[in-house]
Amino acid sequence: MVRDIFRWYLDGTSVLGIIKKLSDTGIASPSGKEKWNKRAIETILANEKYTGTVILLDSATQEFAYQMKECIPPIITESEFRAVQDAKRNKK
Repeated sequence: MVRDIFRWYLDGTSVLGIIKKLSDTGIASPSGKEKWNKRAIETILANEKYTGTVILLDSATQEFAYQMKECIPPIITESEFRAVQDAKRNKK
């Protein structure tokens, strides 16, 4: 499902269009509801963890401390993630 969301977005489908596709296929939202909301899609599209990259924060300052690559299996490529971020910037 995450791969589909990224692919649809890169193919030019709007966030609302993605919500419709997910509803049409009967895929429940992360919260288990039938209806997806815009924020859930936007959060998925902004989450770098799907590339297998994890950012660790300093527990005292809550500031960026480390970036670990390939510590979890990637679902999408880094180039797909970057392409989506570029597309989001260009739509604004």
